[in-house]
Amino acid sequence: MNRFLAAGVMTVAISGNAMACETALPFHLRVQDCRLAAAVADAAQRSSTLNNLIERVQGSNALVFVVPPPNFGTGSNLLGGVYYDAPVAGSYRVIRIFVARNSGDAAVATFGHELRHVLEMLESEAAKGDMETRVLDGRLAWPSGPHTIETQAALDAGNAIRRELKATKRTR
Repeated sequence: MNRFLAAGVMTVAISGNAMACETALPFHLRVQDCRLAAAVADAAQRSSTLNNLIERVQGSNALVFVVPPPNFGTGSNLLGGVYYDAPVAGSYRVIRIFVARNSGDAAVATFGHELRHVLEMLESEAAKGDMETRVLDGRLAWPSGPHTIETQAALDAGNAIRRELKATKRTR
């Protein structure tokens, strides 16, 4: 019995260390996939747009968790998304986003796009967790499919990040 217990504790210790990312991201960003975390950390140094988005989230009362994408339903066909059921944990709003790819500049551009949506949600009076309210105001958001919305600001952010990363890749 003691051998099994010791083996179980050792497995948890080893897997816990293996799952810990070496990349240091700001406190308000919790990226579960280490490859994506490393890509975001690198890209934040190469993209002023992404760095600005990260700093704005860091200055907010949100904890943003980047979780694996859903494997069924509408979200399974998307490159990324935000779960708008933002509960409160103490003084923090907990917001979950997902990115379908876990590495590379394309994944980072999607991450930035979704991070822009997070800021829209945090900064909009109408977006107290209810995105249906935002869809009514076509200037801010519009339906882009079943249970999905889009904003020009998020599209612009993703495109700007993509351009900045491409430009810095050429000079390296």
